[in-house]
Amino acid sequence: MRTGVLMASLLVCATASARTKTYAVVIAENRSLDPGVKPLQFADDDGAKTWELFSLFADRTALFVVLDADTARLHPDAARNAESPERAAIFDKLARFNVEMARDLDRGDEPELFFIYAGHGDVDGNGQGYVNLRDGKLTRAELYRDVIAPSKAKFVHVVVDACKSYFLVNARGSNKRWVDDSVPPEEGAAGDAHLQAFLEEEQLERHPRAGVIVATSGDQETHEWARYRGGILSHELRSALSGAADVNGDGKIEYSELRAFLAAANARVRNPEARVDVFARAPALDRHRPLVDLRTASPTARYLHFGTGLGGRFFIEDDRGVRVADLNKEAGTAFDVMVSTRHAYYVRSDDQEAEARVGERRVDVASLPWHARAIAARGAIDATFRNDLYREPYGRGFYDGFVATSGDLPVEEGGGFVAATAAPRPPSPRHCISIAYGVTGAPAGDSGVSNGFDLRYAYRFWRALDLGLAGEASYGSSRSGDSLWRAAALFVVGAEWRPVPRLGLRLDTAIGWQLLSGNVQLGGQKLVGTEPRGFRYELAGGINVNIAGSFGLFARGGLALDGVYPQGSPSALTPNGFLNLGVQFSL
Repeated sequence: MRTGVLMASLLVCATASARTKTYAVVIAENRSLDPGVKPLQFADDDGAKTWELFSLFADRTALFVVLDADTARLHPDAARNAESPERAAIFDKLARFNVEMARDLDRGDEPELFFIYAGHGDVDGNGQGYVNLRDGKLTRAELYRDVIAPSKAKFVHVVVDACKSYFLVNARGSNKRWVDDSVPPEEGAAGDAHLQAFLEEEQLERHPRAGVIVATSGDQETHEWARYRGGILSHELRSALSGAADVNGDGKIEYSELRAFLAAANARVRNPEARVDVFARAPALDRHRPLVDLRTASPTARYLHFGTGLGGRFFIEDDRGVRVADLNKEAGTAFDVMVSTRHAYYVRSDDQEAEARVGERRVDVASLPWHARAIAARGAIDATFRNDLYREPYGRGFYDGFVATSGDLPVEEGGGFVAATAAPRPPSPRHCISIAYGVTGAPAGDSGVSNGFDLRYAYRFWRALDLGLAGEASYGSSRSGDSLWRAAALFVVGAEWRPVPRLGLRLDTAIGWQLLSGNVQLGGQKLVGTEPRGFRYELAGGINVNIAGSFGLFARGGLALDGVYPQGSPSALTPNGFLNLGVQFSL
């Protein structure tokens, strides 16, 4: 009985310690390699905004996009991190992530991979779906064979927002409807035909750890909206994943919540050309697998809390003018929308707006000061989106009705999401005391290698820089009969960089007075006694490792210059190497 209880406890502990590590590969491409297909305007914006969102909670992110000048100015961090969306670079990054994910598995963590694409898609003559990269096409077969199958991730989430570039689009401004010439006429306007061309269910079933969200839409005008500076679905996905789809308030966004949110957002869109078709399926291995857990967000994230008293349509823009989320909140529900700590945000309704300035980690939107705002609109499609998107309030009522008919596995009742507050950082140690064994070359003449101790104190006065004092003493002798005691008092200036919390890399320099005592042959003269007229200069590099608490081990070594200037005898300046190995205490 006791053995069983012990093993169960160990199993619970092991499970509790497993950490989800999220990897995201975001790809966006405005151009199509197919002749005659107009480039998209905002796929690069979608790539940048999606990368920014995932950077708030993912452990590792990669962005593959060529940003235009305007987008690069709006998203400078994305521009610095972006690579060209070429096949070799993308698959090289996936291979590197697989190496890291294999290490995660060895440590008992649970890696997951997001593979996200925004751009043009089509179907070839054999019915093989593909999307466009910068220098080639990624086909359905390659997605399964080269992305999903070899991934070391426990779960893989595939998100594709591709324009129906294989549709024949009439001239801009024409009133004629588009015609799908890639689907056999007998299939008519079957909504799933174009989706299954990219993700056949029989293939998906062979990958139970893969979840998919795939959307396509008609022509460029309805795929993208200038007001969003992005694709309609990509914007809706970001709105949902940032927290607006969290129907039970537990901080986790599951596939069923995402599907219901998208259904609510598009439920009142009357213009068939403005509708977005979506196919989403959770991993068969775990249909409750969340896409996002807001509780794991990094310290660069903060939250806009929409409490139970708020209801209606809202959208959120940051201080760059970038629209980050839209929602229609059902009164009585509550959730948090995850945003960046780097920007101020404007929460706007149809006729009111409020500003959430940079500051608190969690802001109650209802408590902000609200004031009237002006509205401007243009164009028929613009009016359709503005009037019809997010007309249906999203909350528990809509969600329960949706899952009752959709077959989705409903979310479980959670205990509520509480935004984690960043733990206060302990004050950085300012004082360091170290003692070490030291070995150095002969400070003068042929007195042999000198062995002794090194005692130091350092005070961290600014960031990585410290000032300190060092005391050294050592003794050396040689077969020639020369021997010297050495004692030095040095003034030290140092700098330390910590790539990880327990590891420090140091560079320091020291100069000071040195006393020599003994007997040594110097410049052809035999000198015996004590000589106080000396100095020592050191330039060293080192490494220290924190073992526990304030205790650590360190090693340092480098070059030294030993000078001695006896009165009435030849002086000497001797270059030497030295090494210290010791312990240190940081207080």
